[in-house]
Amino acid sequence: MRKLHFLSYYYPPVPSVASKRNFRLYRILSSVYDETTIYTTSNSQFFKPLGSTNTPSFIRVLATFDYRTLLLLFKRGEQNKIHVDEVKKQGKPVRFFIRLNDTMPFSFAFGEGGFVFIIAAIWRLLRAIDKDSENVVFTSYRPSANILVGYMVKRFKPGIKWVVSMHDLPYVRKKPNAYFPALQKYIWRKFLQKSDKVITVSEGQAAALREYGIRPLTIRNGVDIRTPVSKDNERFTIAFTGSVYQELMDPGILFKCLQQMIHSGDLEVSRLKIIYAGKDGKYWMHKASQYPDVAGCTENFGIVAESAAMNIQDNANINYLMSWNDSQVYGVLTGKFFEYVGARNPIITLVNGHYDQEFESIFSILHCGMVCYTQDKDYEEKMQHFIRDKYHLWLSGEYDKTYTALDRLTEWTWENRSKQLKVALNDFLVQQ
Repeated sequence: MRKLHFLSYYYPPVPSVASKRNFRLYRILSSVYDETTIYTTSNSQFFKPLGSTNTPSFIRVLATFDYRTLLLLFKRGEQNKIHVDEVKKQGKPVRFFIRLNDTMPFSFAFGEGGFVFIIAAIWRLLRAIDKDSENVVFTSYRPSANILVGYMVKRFKPGIKWVVSMHDLPYVRKKPNAYFPALQKYIWRKFLQKSDKVITVSEGQAAALREYGIRPLTIRNGVDIRTPVSKDNERFTIAFTGSVYQELMDPGILFKCLQQMIHSGDLEVSRLKIIYAGKDGKYWMHKASQYPDVAGCTENFGIVAESAAMNIQDNANINYLMSWNDSQVYGVLTGKFFEYVGARNPIITLVNGHYDQEFESIFSILHCGMVCYTQDKDYEEKMQHFIRDKYHLWLSGEYDKTYTALDRLTEWTWENRSKQLKVALNDFLVQQ
């Protein structure tokens, strides 16, 4: 008998892009096992179940007492606000705690999961693993508590197969997210080299993870293809849905371009709408306020449900994405980017950094918009030219010509990702 033990702190109904990816990966892997069990945090009780993510599998809820448990207890009725906005993150106490949350071994005590979750997960998994079955333990990052559990179970039960899914990088030099980086790298090397397979979300992240002495497998997020409805907008709409990281992204660049286009007569302010949806509306609106004409046509929707965010993307004439790269990291392909692709409206991706081969390759294949870079002297002019072109096409009533062609997206669906993952892991996960 083949058994899958799927450990994920972030799993529906916990609201997160990571939860969505973990759910999709689970659906893919569970289809080839005789028995599957999901292990997740008891913090999930604070969130409403999502019908679209119901599964017939057995779910074990692991006792959890961490800082999120306390926040959720004190913020009943505000459970969607489990993430800290960028304005609050700038305070020294909050910044200290955020970095401590990613610093091992402190994260095991004070971070997501915590000791209770870790002990409960190890105990449950060791009891569930039997010597007569082929057991695969799947653990996702974040948080690091999941990875510690997988490592300990592998130590106690070396005969299991252990798969690690890295949705994020453990340490980012450009945005230091942990103290004692040399110690963090040492611990992560020990963890990841003990695993049987590491999967990640992009070639850029895979390249960065090779610093830990491993050979990761890239399984990009898939696309849910939708029908765009932006052609008949009353106002030309540019939307951004997601988080804004102050150290790495500047919404002011877009606002500056739009302000200049308004002043030059390339855009009529009465025909323009800008929408933000996410936890960082305060920061977004602060940046917009520096450009009076733009601020007057900017709307902050705040945190919205996933369906509402996708509706915004489907209605936007342009979906705007901010990304970044450096010598350590490139190809930062967020889950939000693949939501944008699924909406099929044109995308502007502004990379804070240098030429990014992974983004360029994707945009070349899909013809889904444009990529520009802050290192290029004329990147603002390129952005304005792209917006101007799409604006006039919208005025002409032929905006459906800009939609990403359906046949280009066939290979990018979650169904196709399912096939790729099964084939790639066949050697040790899907033994027929």
